Amino acid sequence: MESLQTGSLSNIDKDELMQQVKQEIAVANAQELLTKITEKCFKKCIIKPGSSLDSSEQKCVAMCMDRYMDAFNVVSKAYSNRLQRERNRLNNIILSLFHTNFQSSVEQIYHSRVFISTWAATKIVIKLK
Repeated sequence: MESLQTGSLSNIDKDELMQQVKQEIAVANAQELLTKITEKCFKKCIIKPGSSLDSSEQKCVAMCMDRYMDAFNVVSKAYSNRLQRERNRLNNIILSLFHTNFQSSVEQIYHSRVFISTWAATKIVIKLK
């Protein structure tokens, strides 16, 4: 299997490739979801497989699929919200660390300048004496 080398791709090409991969993953996930729904609802609703579904089987399959999709949507939304909260929390931590380090650096620069100024002034005073 050849490895994909992206070193020669422009940023636009890399973005397009990333979008294509994301789209293929989404399609694969949708196919897997549909397969699972079909398997579970068929096992639950079709007791005696035949050449066609009677009205109660059709209703059962439709309701089963609706419930499955509703549950999937609730879980997906909760998962997405959790990821967003986690992303925000990590961003806040990073910003806090950056701010703390920046403040610390500014304070160090200020104190070193004050020290140098004080030291230089002391040196001048000593020379004047």
